[in-house]
Amino acid sequence: MRGRALFVDDLRDSDLGFVPLIALAVTTPVGSGTVRAIRSADALAIPGVRAVITHENAPRLRKVISLSMSEPGTRLPLQSARIDYAGQIVALVIADTLQAARDGVASVGLEIDAGSAPVVILADAKARLKSVKRAGIGPGRSRKGDADAALAGAAVTTDDTFHNAAHHQNPIEPGAVVARWDPDGGVTVHAAVQWHHVDTMMIGQAFGFGWSDGLPGFLNRVLRKNRSEGKVRLNNHFSGGAFGRNISYQALLLAPMAAKVVGAPVKFIHTRRDTFSLMSHRSEARQRLRLGGAADGRLAAIVLEPDIAKGAAAFVEPVGEMPMQLYAHKTHRLTSQVASLDLPGAGWMRGPGVAYAIFALEQGMDRLAAELRMDPLDIRLINHADVHPVSTKPWEAKALREAYDAGAAAIGWRDRPKGGTMRPDGRLTGYGMASAIDLGRQFPATAHVTLTADARVDVSLAVSEMGQGLLTGLTGLISEMTGLPTDRVELRRSATTESYAAGSIGSTGTYSNAAAILDAVQRITAGLLVKARKDRASPFYGRPSGLARLMSDHLVLGDGTRAPLADLLARYGAQSASGRAGLTFGASAKAKASFGAVFCEMAVDAVTLDIEVVRLIGAYDCGRVLQPAIAQAQLRGAMIMGLGQALMEETRLDRRTGAWTNAELGEALIPTQADVGHLEAITVGALSGANPLNFKGIAETAIVGVAPAIASAFADATGGQIRSLPMTHKERLRAVRDLEPTTLKESAE
Repeated sequence: MRGRALFVDDLRDSDLGFVPLIALAVTTPVGSGTVRAIRSADALAIPGVRAVITHENAPRLRKVISLSMSEPGTRLPLQSARIDYAGQIVALVIADTLQAARDGVASVGLEIDAGSAPVVILADAKARLKSVKRAGIGPGRSRKGDADAALAGAAVTTDDTFHNAAHHQNPIEPGAVVARWDPDGGVTVHAAVQWHHVDTMMIGQAFGFGWSDGLPGFLNRVLRKNRSEGKVRLNNHFSGGAFGRNISYQALLLAPMAAKVVGAPVKFIHTRRDTFSLMSHRSEARQRLRLGGAADGRLAAIVLEPDIAKGAAAFVEPVGEMPMQLYAHKTHRLTSQVASLDLPGAGWMRGPGVAYAIFALEQGMDRLAAELRMDPLDIRLINHADVHPVSTKPWEAKALREAYDAGAAAIGWRDRPKGGTMRPDGRLTGYGMASAIDLGRQFPATAHVTLTADARVDVSLAVSEMGQGLLTGLTGLISEMTGLPTDRVELRRSATTESYAAGSIGSTGTYSNAAAILDAVQRITAGLLVKARKDRASPFYGRPSGLARLMSDHLVLGDGTRAPLADLLARYGAQSASGRAGLTFGASAKAKASFGAVFCEMAVDAVTLDIEVVRLIGAYDCGRVLQPAIAQAQLRGAMIMGLGQALMEETRLDRRTGAWTNAELGEALIPTQADVGHLEAITVGALSGANPLNFKGIAETAIVGVAPAIASAFADATGGQIRSLPMTHKERLRAVRDLEPTTLKESAE
């Protein structure tokens, strides 16, 4: 909050212990073809330029198994003359200073044999579409009952096609990676990553290190809690936002490659334009959605047929994962197709798959409600899923109804004016709402906890801090678990020497790592109790076995017997334990998810169709709130990101070359303070005792319902349905162009 955290590009010689050279990328302007020659003599003649690395002199990298499905798992940088997409790195310039590196990049000459026109959008890729069984981490196909028969017998049906353009995240920090080769043959890397051990393994595999730095070593850390240090020493630093892009990105290999060639430490720096091609993005998707409903609004069938773009990575946007899990329904069918386009690798981005899929589903629910002349909120309440709609498992906890109630009350939903009502300033009023969902996941994690003899707690684990407040949240949880004040809690991110910890991904980082810490604390209390039961001087002597917990500086039994923690530690010495959280996602006896309800009030100019989001209110079922300020920042930030997704964050492509044409913050618009009106995040729900941590992830869920709620409000104001994101002026015009003049909510009045 004070602006004192250092990004990797901020690290100086006093922080690193050395002065790195600077590396910048030379990228190709065309989307297909072959590099015939790279003229580097002029660049090498510039004072301060040390080297120009191309596919001809770059270190040979070995095959990478990318658990994150990132681009290095399918194509490694600077390994061939083939051009797979515009913006691909074809050379690195290494220099003493940033300015010399910039001059060097400008002086490198490229001779390219251009290939055929690249295919970069789904509209041009019909011949490349292939049916898939899996789409990323989600299903590509699924079926429940006879959906066609259910559609045929439904009282009312809808049939719409929705489109989502490619979408880039634009965090504050473009990013940098520093690498230095060590005397023992290992490599030290300074970077900001979201999944530490996955990226350590990628670097180790690419540069041919031993088993400890490859897949066997990774599995050893995950399954056996191994703490041995390998030769890849990845120091994980603070990030100015990540949202999925800081996972297994190319610069983690480029900086060590450059350092190996020049024999000196190197800092590779992303320019803002580089980030559009060298880091992941959310890919394009098109979805045909058909819904069938009974006369009372109950869903009879959901049929979803998504076409999903795939770039140079193995990652596929999991569009079909969530639509069948939000509402109760009798039948469904999912049939996905994927097209490999001539684009950089797509990847994780906040709410992967869900932010697309729920946009389509919620627009479909609004259409169904309109056909049945039902209130949009009422049709969602009628189709509330009391159990998981597919597995029929009971929910671990669900407060979606409470979220509907809280959000509706806050915006005055039941007393809202009729859609299209003219405001005092002459603009039209619209109200919209949407549901939100994201699965609750727990990934494996390991934490090492020590309670010292002077009643302090030391926790060491390999977590990533992406600016989301994970460290603050975990510190508060450790204090709560041990009964010790936060000033007696030491939380260390010992990433290079610790065993596996869950990454900061999918709203799982805090929950998964907290579960590992809790397990370690419980092991320590159990060990203390065993010792104390055998000690005649202890109040626990001879007490029956049972669970004990730490509370207010005391170890307490279920019958109320207690002893000061400081006395026990003074008597028995420091106590240490390694705690582990297992993988519960998909294996739990109960279904896990976070839910939300988003409500929007909008003002629309009836002539220009300019939009103002007057009020945006989200109510979220996230269980117990650990840190109210952090939770509000997470929720509100994700809602603003959803507003940007809905209204302005358009990534544009040159179909002739495949290049992103607005890869600068001056043209890649993101919401500013002036774009955000009244924004309110409400938290509801409380988990049962079945979940000892009593909270859920929130950041992914909070982006999911925003865009459909905004689109719903526009439809309420104008009568025109939005079918494509972002809601460009062209899309708004399309939405209303076929309406009768009086249908624009009788705006002539």
